[in-house]
Amino acid sequence: MRQRLTSILKEFWRWALNRRYVRILATFYFIILFIILIIKVPGRVEEQKVGGAPIDKVFHIAAYALLATIWGVCYWPKSIEYLPIVHAIASESLQMLIPWRTFSPIDLLANGCGVSFGFLLVLIYKVYWKCS
Repeated sequence: MRQRLTSILKEFWRWALNRRYVRILATFYFIILFIILIIKVPGRVEEQKVGGAPIDKVFHIAAYALLATIWGVCYWPKSIEYLPIVHAIASESLQMLIPWRTFSPIDLLANGCGVSFGFLLVLIYKVYWKCS
């Protein structure tokens, strides 16, 4: 049963990742995430908590983990696989120049943690699914 499920999942991923629209979706998410992190947000998001952690840090980690996972699965052996890292640094650094946003080294760290976690998931995917 487990082998059958593994086989079905492998076939699904092989089918899905060979489609051009998945790469378009990854690029679209890349752009949308950049816009979300630059626009003016009403209210103070930092004050809201999830399990003791500020919700904006949880958002940064989750958003960049998703970005790195999608991007890594689509583009892993190519030279543009590191664009989520550039995105994480650029989007946070650009906030120094925007009056309604503030630069935070903690947000930059959260972005980096998210990218690292996403790439770890991609690495596990590449090793496990390709070797089993």
